[in-house]
Amino acid sequence: MSPSVSRCLTHILSLPPSRSNEAVQTEHHPLADILPCDLLDLCRLYPDPYSRDLRAKLAAKAPGAVGGPAQLLIDSGGDSVICLVLRSRIVASDTVVTSAGTYPTFSYFSLGLGAKVVEVPYLDEGGAAVRPDLAALASTAQEHKAAVVYLANPDNPTGHVYGQVSPARPRAGFAVMHAD
Repeated sequence: MSPSVSRCLTHILSLPPSRSNEAVQTEHHPLADILPCDLLDLCRLYPDPYSRDLRAKLAAKAPGAVGGPAQLLIDSGGDSVICLVLRSRIVASDTVVTSAGTYPTFSYFSLGLGAKVVEVPYLDEGGAAVRPDLAALASTAQEHKAAVVYLANPDNPTGHVYGQVSPARPRAGFAVMHAD
């Protein structure tokens, strides 16, 4: 074992239980012998789990669309984001609304958390073009007092894209869903 790895492990093992290995000082870092300090600072054992810089940059690109970096959720993929949102918004016996045939993971997670899933048929505009029916989703959500409405842009699996829509516009029909 190299001396730098040995120093690092000794340091980590001596940390109080409340400190993480992200707190390893630069001079004890296993790569300290081969990397300059400015580059070493970029080579964290773990990246920022809160994605602070990324959230700040994304919020700056859409200043009116979000309430700031704290309003953005960054995660490893769609499934984990869907699960996090559902876990934070519903309890067993709540109702959720989605388009019939859309991304099935939303329904799997909802049912797994004890929610009732109400599906709304796609709007068929003739031919091969189908898309989520926003008006039907909104009225169904209001009728069932839905805790969550799932709407993806672009839709999965149809690929329908709503284009450059104001962030407030899709929410307008759903504004009465929550009294909070």
